[in-house]
This record gives sequence, C-alpha cells and structure tokens, in this order.
Amino acid sequence: MEIRLDGFDPASDIVVANAAGLLRNIDLTQGTPAPPGCMSGPSDPDCAGMFANLGIDLDSGRCTGGCDAQSYIRLASAAERERLAIR
Repeated sequence: MEIRLDGFDPASDIVVANAAGLLRNIDLTQGTPAPPGCMSGPSDPDCAGMFANLGIDLDSGRCTGGCDAQSYIRLASAAERERLAIR
C-alpha cells in the first residue's frame, strides 16, 4: 500500500496516523463470535469497515481509488502542527 502526501515537507510537516479515522463507523462493542475482531480475512465480517477506512479492497488487498479513500494517514493541519510541535 502506498500513500502519497502531496506537498509533504519532512522538515516541517507532521504525519498523523488517525485512530479515529481508522475506526470511523465501526462498532467496537460488536463482533463475530470466534474470534472477535478483525483478523484480516476477506470473509471476516469484522474487517469490512476497517479496510474501507484504510482505502484497501478487502478481497484483493489493493488500494481503492488510488488510496484516496483512506482516512487513516494524513498530514497534520497548521493548528495541529502548532500544538504537536516537538521543541
């Protein structure tokens, strides 16, 4: 899986791995009985939402829409960069 962050400047930008984006629209209180949670299998019903949020087709393992559909990895906004800046 390749994610492109247009305009990324490693000297000043911060990459965010957004757990809320990964888990968006996933009910963590529900799961199939054995084993519970996503085990990364195409037939595992617990995986569909998580893989969609990663922008990955669960059957093929390839990015959907050029990986533009993923909501997990992104560049920090200006406000986030200010708040998260390591000094």
